[in-house]
Amino acid sequence: MNKIHTLGQLSQDAFVYYVLGKKTDGFFVDIGAGIGGPEQEFYHGLDMSNTFNLEKLGWKGIAIDYDERWYDSVVGLRQCCLSCADLLEKNINEVLEEYDCPTECTYLSIDVDDAQEKVFNDFDFDKYRFDVITYETNCYFGDHMKEPTQQSRDKFKSFGYKLLFGGVGIEDNQPIEDWYVSEEIFDKHKHLFSDGITCGDAIKTVRKD
Repeated sequence: MNKIHTLGQLSQDAFVYYVLGKKTDGFFVDIGAGIGGPEQEFYHGLDMSNTFNLEKLGWKGIAIDYDERWYDSVVGLRQCCLSCADLLEKNINEVLEEYDCPTECTYLSIDVDDAQEKVFNDFDFDKYRFDVITYETNCYFGDHMKEPTQQSRDKFKSFGYKLLFGGVGIEDNQPIEDWYVSEEIFDKHKHLFSDGITCGDAIKTVRKD
């Protein structure tokens, strides 16, 4: 398979696929797997999914969201472990333990809106290791997440992750996410490093590499 049909809002699934050398198996943890909320339009649980197409390739994983509508819309369609949990109330590590999450994983997606800061601070990065991490910062929206980009960057760096694409957005100068990889993967792609890039350009460069 040379291409992947992307569902991710910023093509996160395509990034993971190409940066890992078109990997067709792995284990993901998708935190904030649904789109929408009580005051937002509800999207079907497969819309803008960062992991559904990876699952179709043969990946396994855990997808977590607090919205019961999301759970109800995907429970018959997804093969991964599904957790409907409010991470403002529950510790993320308890959820991962409940579903026997392996300590060595492939991909972590953290995009959990109001619970972003809590999940980030709670997460046991000593216990759980990943090859690729996509992390929502939403810097473009000011201090909505109440967590400066540099704080998260320093923490990921302290755990050995390297920023490959920073300030990834749909349009120029609208940073939404930071994309990290392990040191080993970074060494293969470090010439692609960019801090401030559209998701489209990021995918083009990593796909050609």
